[in-house]
Amino acid sequence: MKIITSILVVLMLTACNAKPLKVLPSDRYLVDLEVGLMCRHMDCYDLSLIIPSFHEMRVIKAYELDASILSWSEEALVEILLNPPGNQYQVTQLSEVEFDLPANPQTDVIYDLLQDEFNLLYARTGDRIVDITNSVKGLKMNDGSIEQPIH
Repeated sequence: MKIITSILVVLMLTACNAKPLKVLPSDRYLVDLEVGLMCRHMDCYDLSLIIPSFHEMRVIKAYELDASILSWSEEALVEILLNPPGNQYQVTQLSEVEFDLPANPQTDVIYDLLQDEFNLLYARTGDRIVDITNSVKGLKMNDGSIEQPIH
């Protein structure tokens, strides 16, 4: 279900903008500033999902940031993604608005956070929440939380 929803969102965005998104290998991320998306292969999430998030500490830990200096906005998130503190990875500019980032512990945390926020906001109660590999991450409960599977 998530994959279908993601594809529909991408199709709607590309139809509205008449600009097809590039598809990178699954070990890479595409950040498109024109449409405000972070994509891994065909799964894209809006960068503005950082705003309602209460899970920014995951990003702070992954990038070893000082929590007191950050203002959590889409612009702050883009700054961290494109100019990683400590140069943890190299960003390749593909066009004026498109950037290629490697999948690594830092970028994975941000992508997972955006995916989790999307699921919390838009998944229906009882929906299975899956990640890019179609592994079950949890089940959306009546209170809006995601119940993690028992391993």
